[in-house]
Amino acid sequence: MSLQDAAELIRLAKGLNEAADRGDQTTLEALFADDYVSTGTGNVWGPYGKFGDKASAVARFSAPPTPDLAASTTLSNERVTVAGDTGVTTYLIVDRWSDADGDHAIECWVTDVWVRRVGRWQLLATHESVVSENLVAREA
Repeated sequence: MSLQDAAELIRLAKGLNEAADRGDQTTLEALFADDYVSTGTGNVWGPYGKFGDKASAVARFSAPPTPDLAASTTLSNERVTVAGDTGVTTYLIVDRWSDADGDHAIECWVTDVWVRRVGRWQLLATHESVVSENLVAREA
């Protein structure tokens, strides 16, 4: 495994989440492979119990940020495996946001499969498993 490939895949995973936070459709379109598929225990990547695809992921994450929503996303525990032109990133992601209902947090393990095509890495598949979801409600 090339350390350069591993570093690039972590950079792309972080860039994907930053693009989603910004609602950056152009970056999202470039990062997701046309034959992208997603699965998971939550509805972040697609509806519960359904496969997601590039169109659903780009639509979900390219929505403009809500101005009154304070949000942050952090990645940790990153691991990378590269075999030829295929890379797998695994990481813990924590999304936090506040709205009128209170302070929210969702923690998920994410596994992404990346493929290098024509010299460029693209996201081919994602699986997420929700570890915890929390809401600290606002007092009335």
